[in-house]
Amino acid sequence: MCPAKVVEDVRRGWIIPIGGGEKKVKTSGILGRFVELCGGADARIAIIPTASQLPDTGARYSAVFGEMGA
Repeated sequence: MCPAKVVEDVRRGWIIPIGGGEKKVKTSGILGRFVELCGGADARIAIIPTASQLPDTGARYSAVFGEMGA
């Protein structure tokens, strides 16, 4: 399997899976590093909470990333 072709001069994004064992809080080291890798205040993050059965997981991640400045 090969990665999708990229249009010249277009930057690729990343898919970074995050497990459910981390604390969804502003001071989380894992989520802080994630935001940093995504570009900090310029980050564009899509949240896909497919593995969670909790109805508020996506909204909680969105709030935490917002509190972190993303």
